[in-house]
Amino acid sequence: MSYTEMKKRRLDQLCADRDHKPSKQQVVKLLIGGDEKITESPHPTNDSFIICSAPCPKEGHTNCKIEWKKNTGFTNPFSKLCTCFGGAHAVNDAYWYAYDAKVRGESGDDIRHAMNWIAGYTPEENGAFDWLRMIVKKNWPLTSVEDADHRSVIKHTQKFSYKRMAMLLLLLGEIVEEKITEQLKNSHAVAIYDGFTRSGTHYMALYVSYILNEGKGKEEGERLEINLLACSPMPATAEEEELIPSGDDDDDDDEPHYAAKFDADTMRNFIQNVLQQYGHTIDSLLIAFLADNTEVNRKLARDADLPHIPCLNHTVALDVGEMKKAGSQVTAHHEIIKDVLMQVKRSSVQVGILQQITNIRCATVNSCKWTSMASDLNRFDKLWDALSTMVTNERSTVEFDTSAPFRQMNKRFSNHMNTIASLHGKLQEQGLTRYKGQAYIDTTMAAINEHKNTPRHPLYCCEWKNAHSRRGNKHETNKFFCSGLHKIQTGKERTLNLIEKDACQWLLKVNHPAYKVNNDDNASGEDATPTATESDDFNFADLLTSSAESAALEKEATESEYVNTDHLLASAAIVECLWSKFDALVPQRREGMSPLLIEAILFLKENCDLWSIEDIREALRRVKANEKAQRTEEKLRQLK
Repeated sequence: MSYTEMKKRRLDQLCADRDHKPSKQQVVKLLIGGDEKITESPHPTNDSFIICSAPCPKEGHTNCKIEWKKNTGFTNPFSKLCTCFGGAHAVNDAYWYAYDAKVRGESGDDIRHAMNWIAGYTPEENGAFDWLRMIVKKNWPLTSVEDADHRSVIKHTQKFSYKRMAMLLLLLGEIVEEKITEQLKNSHAVAIYDGFTRSGTHYMALYVSYILNEGKGKEEGERLEINLLACSPMPATAEEEELIPSGDDDDDDDEPHYAAKFDADTMRNFIQNVLQQYGHTIDSLLIAFLADNTEVNRKLARDADLPHIPCLNHTVALDVGEMKKAGSQVTAHHEIIKDVLMQVKRSSVQVGILQQITNIRCATVNSCKWTSMASDLNRFDKLWDALSTMVTNERSTVEFDTSAPFRQMNKRFSNHMNTIASLHGKLQEQGLTRYKGQAYIDTTMAAINEHKNTPRHPLYCCEWKNAHSRRGNKHETNKFFCSGLHKIQTGKERTLNLIEKDACQWLLKVNHPAYKVNNDDNASGEDATPTATESDDFNFADLLTSSAESAALEKEATESEYVNTDHLLASAAIVECLWSKFDALVPQRREGMSPLLIEAILFLKENCDLWSIEDIREALRRVKANEKAQRTEEKLRQLK
């Protein structure tokens, strides 16, 4: 079936009772919101307004616009649409594009994109927007802008070069950085970060989570924001730069030098340099770090004198690792069934025998500690009948215990690992607050303790323990901050002791930049919150009183003294998701891709809600006016 036939069938399915070529009135009604003889304004507050004021791409059409006037309605809208859009066929394509989106119930990017011309965007701006959407969201190579096949798919007459598109990427990133800088004013944030090594280069990703419009309420736009600030190789330290021999070629001076190792000092310098690009420092913006529970991350937090909040996904993974240590029943069982699966997978003869019995493939997963074991156990249970049949086949070399107790044990262990895998999935929810994530872990642990001695229950004999993921674990560098945060997020701030109040003082409204303007007029000259007295005889245990225990169940009835703490999250899994997107963007055949372009694409991908076609217009204006920041100029020199 040809493309034309497929398109006609699709249009017939969309509108079975109409001809596939829409009438002029249908086009105008859908794309503009009225018809050619409309007598009532779609915008009742305006007596006259301009629908499209974009300059026409064709010569000789200098006043190409669609107007609505109070007495006469629209001025020949269909012919104006054809002139603006480049012909009747293009208008019809836009009609079916918008109609298809309307049938699917979409009201976001798709319909807005189909209606971009209404706001007066030129073909060049529409074309650049389409190209950047495909490059950023669909991982199209940057060279696709010069490829004839890709150009035919985009269906824009405006052509772009590789260099122009690379420049637009960097300038669009510059515009998004300016927006984030504005949003971070009068904010406190949590740094979420992680490292990743690819082809010998150490990358580091830095997110910040913060409350936008703090104190204004949800009606005024108060919400959680998570923005990617950087995803780039860590630059070499001053000591490493001194060890790098200087070359004779002047071009080598523009080549960046990257860090040779991950350590706390290098990571801290990286974070400090990134925050300076947004008008902040570690001291002025950050109140905590959220990352994996490695010693280098804890050292970074101690050096910066900020609390390290353990990633709950990582703590659960550490608990799974403890369960998998030698001697564990589930580990011993998993080794047996994995050997059977690998024995079949590695032999073409065994695979052929299995395919004659079932269509289920014998696949194994080695992605992470919990999903790999759960996947193997589930796959073995699905293949049980087929593998049992193979044991009796003379051509097969598969051997294992086919008794009912062995299968029952596999199902039990499969239930255990599925429970942990489900917990990991819940903890990876974006925007999950700290106390909710801890509640998921506590609920899971309570269910295990309740049913681990109950025969026939799915959690019977479950060996998982939450030594690493419980509250107050050894990975917290400031236990009083974490315990105080839990009380604040659960509405139990009345039970905070003096040490917890001191540890959480940066969460007080009086210490938040957004509230300081209002509090300056009412300042009394006294400290807003009591702090612990430094004394050799001071006993921290005396602060944990029974009165606090009895008040723990009472929720605060008065207005909280603390800011919105929804930005203190449960997990740093968002960074791990970024590395998966990195792998999708840079497969083996694109290993030579410049780190600058990788960062530019991932930066726009993760902050896609901060740019639109309006920002593409501004980027094009800056290209033509040669307005670029110094950092953008340096990046362009490195790309040449």
